[in-house]
Amino acid sequence: MKRLLSVLFLFVFAACGNHPSATPNAGDANDELAQNDGAQELDEAAPSWRYAQPPPGAPSGYADDAPRRKSEGYGFDERPAAEPRAEKAPPPAPTTGPNKNAPARDMAGSSSAEAESRGRVLDKGDSSAKRSVAQPNDRPGLGTTWGETRYSSVTEVRFERDSESPSYTATMHYNDPRGASALAGGSSYSRSATMGLGSALTMSIRDEYGNALSAYRGNGRTVAVGENGQRYTIVIDNNTNERFEVVLSVDGLDVLDGREAAYGKRGYLIDAYGHLEVEGFRQSDDAVAAFRFGSVRDSYAARTGQARNVGVIGAAAFGERGYRARLAAYQERMNAIRYNNGDIERRRNADPFPGKYATPPQWTVVR
Repeated sequence: MKRLLSVLFLFVFAACGNHPSATPNAGDANDELAQNDGAQELDEAAPSWRYAQPPPGAPSGYADDAPRRKSEGYGFDERPAAEPRAEKAPPPAPTTGPNKNAPARDMAGSSSAEAESRGRVLDKGDSSAKRSVAQPNDRPGLGTTWGETRYSSVTEVRFERDSESPSYTATMHYNDPRGASALAGGSSYSRSATMGLGSALTMSIRDEYGNALSAYRGNGRTVAVGENGQRYTIVIDNNTNERFEVVLSVDGLDVLDGREAAYGKRGYLIDAYGHLEVEGFRQSDDAVAAFRFGSVRDSYAARTGQARNVGVIGAAAFGERGYRARLAAYQERMNAIRYNNGDIERRRNADPFPGKYATPPQWTVVR
């Protein structure tokens, strides 16, 4: 009996000794290794947070007609086009928010991660799968769907914003012909869905052939007219000798990470007198999911549970560090030139003898 009790005592003592709470060094070697492993897994997953995640049933593979081209954009420099490579299925998005310290990208097409105002910018499935996101009731009009994968590469560049608030913003709505006319009050029809970001940049919505969509203008809005299934791109042209970082949103979603759009996120870099074309939601450094008009129910925003802002495209342009001071100095020079030129012209044409000849006296007739 004593021998049995001794065996039981040793067994219990050994079990307690192996329990982490009873081990003086618990949390040192093994626990530290586990934490490092966990951190490493998060780091490896971080890049996928920076890009939009496909909705359930999203198409996979590159489009047959996808052009092998370079992309431009905020935070990313262009780099030579490369043949597309097979994409691995992206890991599910983490429950926590995106990494705020992730560098943004500047590209000639699309993509950027969240970051503070100083940082890097971009320079330019199975259709039968069940949807895990509850669908909204059918709504009339158009939304933007997650289209086919198109090749568009980006690289990262440094860009420091002049201010936390954008230098220029623009908002353009879109819908089918009937909805666009109603939204604009049917007041004015235009052959070009184009609008300015101040006088510095121009934003236009174009079809897959590069032609600007038509639009209605009224009620303080420009409403582009689209068709169900039509592919479109967002084009930004820089009319100045300054660089800008442009943050773009579609249906209230950032075109780089597919999450709720905000000024604090990074965007695309557009060079002085440059041209930026964004073709879709960025999936990776080398690919985007094309923008295609479709039903609100099938829109990317609705399928990810964020359909409240369907039908609107936004652009926010940030000048580079010192931009506002340079702009103020330029405007002062222009004002001085206008004033001085006007005064010089008046002085140049001044007449020393405006009367030329004596004025005849006025005679008074007395009756």
